[in-house]
Amino acid sequence: MNTAALLYLRGTDAKCAEQRTAITNAYAKRFDFVRVFEDESPSNSYLQSRPGGKKLIAALLESSVRVVLVTQPLMIAAQKQCVDFLFFCERMAEGVQVLTLDGVDLVAGLQANKRRLKAEGKRIAGKLPYGHGSDPKERAVLTRMLAMKAEGVSAYAIAKVLNEEGVRTRTGARWFEPSVFRVLKRGLPRVNKETE
Repeated sequence: MNTAALLYLRGTDAKCAEQRTAITNAYAKRFDFVRVFEDESPSNSYLQSRPGGKKLIAALLESSVRVVLVTQPLMIAAQKQCVDFLFFCERMAEGVQVLTLDGVDLVAGLQANKRRLKAEGKRIAGKLPYGHGSDPKERAVLTRMLAMKAEGVSAYAIAKVLNEEGVRTRTGARWFEPSVFRVLKRGLPRVNKETE
């Protein structure tokens, strides 16, 4: 029995049809394609801000499928946006493989690169700033914080409101004025600012 997999295609209808054929030829004997997600190109926006990308992430969260097939890394997005999606896949329970046509697992490649940097004593980049990643709850909190700031609410007052409502930081801690100030200073991701 073949392993279940999700397909992510990006481009015009004709381009997506070409990609589907290429992936089917490469992987039909190993995987059963349970769902296909498509997005038009060009788009360098984060995967989670595109219609097909949102549905792909929802499918990963709601199902037990742990393989995503793409034709090449750029089918996911530009480098920064691609890494964000790979970090999301890496954090998923049981892990998610993101395989290209030539059999490269992009998540395993990301992990190998992190190990190499650590062995070389180089700094490994941490998670994306609060609200800039794949978590829609963080994004909603960030958007609300920026709206309060625009209304003239201070960082101290924003922290107080969030704490009273039980909204916590990414690590589960209470909000304090300096942490709110840092989040507000970063604002929304630049790419998403242009699309909203």
